[in-house]
Amino acid sequence: MKIRYLILLFAIFIFLAWIKLKPIQECNNVCSLNTCSPKICTLPIPPGDFRLKKEKKQRLPIFLEVRKKDSSFLQASTFLKELRQTFQKQFTVVLVDTSDNVAVAKKYKITTFPTQLFLDPKGKELFRHTGTFSRHEILKQWNRLGYSFSPVTQKNGGPGGT
Repeated sequence: MKIRYLILLFAIFIFLAWIKLKPIQECNNVCSLNTCSPKICTLPIPPGDFRLKKEKKQRLPIFLEVRKKDSSFLQASTFLKELRQTFQKQFTVVLVDTSDNVAVAKKYKITTFPTQLFLDPKGKELFRHTGTFSRHEILKQWNRLGYSFSPVTQKNGGPGGT
């Protein structure tokens, strides 16, 4: 009987070690909502390398939301995708999952999730908020920071066109 328990414990240990040591998916680019396909990308920031290179090149202010992947993550990604589409070319929206990108939380000293950071075009932190933030509150905060944004209207009568 003891041998069965030992074998079971050993199998569980091997399984947990395999999960912990799985290779992390890496990418050369920081993935933001401005550079990804309609699917929101949150993984490809190589650990320890979070510099927002592409976002800084755009010379736009940056809205960075840092979350842990949980049940609200998908809802937040949908909300941020809509925000990015509505205010495209006015500010950049970046969503980061710290489950796979601990470097982001370390760089910005984030201990509470979700956290939203408002960054200038060079990546300097202007303001931070912890907890959830509505679209109205985000735009109001940008306004307090000296930025004014207007929704981008769709050409050809909106989605689907006419």
